[in-house]
Amino acid sequence: MPDQRQSYEICVKLGAVSSGGSRYLHHELKPGDRLSISRPRNHFPLPAARRYLLLAGGIGMTPAAGNGGRDSTANSLILKFIIMSPPRGTWPLPRGWSSSLRRENVVIHCSDEGDSLRREIPACLTAAEIDTAVIACGPDGFIQRLQDTMPIYGWQAAQFFFERFTPVERNNEAENNSFYIELASSGQRLQVAPEQTIAEVLLHARVEVMLSCEQGICGSCITDVIDGIPEHRDCVLTAEEKASNSQITLCCSRAKTPVLVLDL
Repeated sequence: MPDQRQSYEICVKLGAVSSGGSRYLHHELKPGDRLSISRPRNHFPLPAARRYLLLAGGIGMTPAAGNGGRDSTANSLILKFIIMSPPRGTWPLPRGWSSSLRRENVVIHCSDEGDSLRREIPACLTAAEIDTAVIACGPDGFIQRLQDTMPIYGWQAAQFFFERFTPVERNNEAENNSFYIELASSGQRLQVAPEQTIAEVLLHARVEVMLSCEQGICGSCITDVIDGIPEHRDCVLTAEEKASNSQITLCCSRAKTPVLVLDL
């Protein structure tokens, strides 16, 4: 939470098909264990707006909870928690939330009770407000439903900010050709083979890069492109950002030109 500087509150659901992280936290990590952690990072900050509407699906309440506990925004937030499966009584609001966050601004919808985004659009979305930013986090179907629905009620694409759990399906039938990356700071050139990612090549060359999801959904590895044209395969950059070809996600995107010059 933003106002808690001495500890982390971690919210991780045990995945039925876990790649290791959630299984480790649930079954192996014990009280008293010591962990190595990085400095706090926030790749999903609140944009500038007079008012905020936060929509969360399931474990997507985690980033919303962090923003919901901020005193500076407590009176301009409306929190809509779209709980996808747990019964209402088993999903308490996170500890440490600001007491100034007005309870009437928190509304919980439970799909187990037939109250889901698929069945009915929340009233807060049926009248677009020009000074409001809509922030969402949740499963892909949850995000897609919002993207399909919001324009019907007059919301602009620039008002919608979201974070996904998994990458969207994308056309990756094109061959993975090899190409070179050049580090602007040193002029060093490195070849990226068809079976490699840019991030893997950089790490092998002992070039420090920031990684997290390694699926093109979190934005941790976004890097400026000085020359060359990226082949964008992420779902975190906006259409406008992709069209500018000025940034690339190192974990999954590739190159359309023989060389990409990176701001590294």
